[in-house]
Amino acid sequence: MADVSGHVGYQATLKCVYDNGGLDSEVTWFKGTRQISKSKKYSITQSGKEATLVIKDLQPADASEYTFEISNILGRVSCEGKVMVTGWYSELSRDV
Repeated sequence: MADVSGHVGYQATLKCVYDNGGLDSEVTWFKGTRQISKSKKYSITQSGKEATLVIKDLQPADASEYTFEISNILGRVSCEGKVMVTGWYSELSRDV
């Protein structure tokens, strides 16, 4: 999965292509070590052999490593990607 960056207030999209061997599989997304699910903040979709996570209304706190994990009777595989958030103002970066 490729790393992505986005501006505050916009969205970031992570995609992972997988092959589940045609078996029933469980798909899970994580932000760091915390499992995430579909919500107003996250859109999670699967189409064919591609899983997509859209992070809406990006904020600095969304910058993190995200992991896609798929598991079935054959085992478990995962892929990781980082989200970087740009375009936010920080008092610490202001010239005095």
